[in-house]
Amino acid sequence: MKQLYSDILANHQKSLIPNSDFSSPLEVTLQFHLMTITQFREVEETLQIAAGISAFWTDGEFSWTPSSYGNAEYVIVPQTTVWTPTLVLLNSVGTLQPLGLGNELSVTIDYNGSTTVSFGEVLSSKCSTNIYKFPFDSQTCELEFAAWGVYARDIRLLAVSNSIDLSSFTPNSDWDLRGIDKNEHSFEIYREKMAKG
Repeated sequence: MKQLYSDILANHQKSLIPNSDFSSPLEVTLQFHLMTITQFREVEETLQIAAGISAFWTDGEFSWTPSSYGNAEYVIVPQTTVWTPTLVLLNSVGTLQPLGLGNELSVTIDYNGSTTVSFGEVLSSKCSTNIYKFPFDSQTCELEFAAWGVYARDIRLLAVSNSIDLSSFTPNSDWDLRGIDKNEHSFEIYREKMAKG
């Protein structure tokens, strides 16, 4: 495993976007994992959730023949050793800062160059409220994510084709999750539709 680690990182430049064809942007696919709605404040128009986001892309520099390395089909490395996208929540209530900032994250690299990093966060976003039908109101909140510090021509964020992962979702006692929608653009917008429970 030490030899594999040394070989794949020998010529890697973590400051460069790993795109083998700069005539089109590097595609980074996002999978959103909603854990819970921790808080929704109608007066302040803010939503707070616990969530995870997994980012997937292909780095052509990272490929090897598993049989040459004891049948190792993947390796896990510290995020600090390889390029990863800098993702931010654009409509954050607080300051714009990269997801995972201050956390020791790991990156999984498969033998075919498929690369994955996952972030776990408590996210607070602005959410315009409509209290016309209070106390039986329904709210739709958008979470807008972007790759920070790069042009859209360099990185294109995509959502996975299936819906947002709710396998670890814990319901909120005040709000019911009524639906989720994703919109594919150069940045992602996830809509959460909630109604009073």
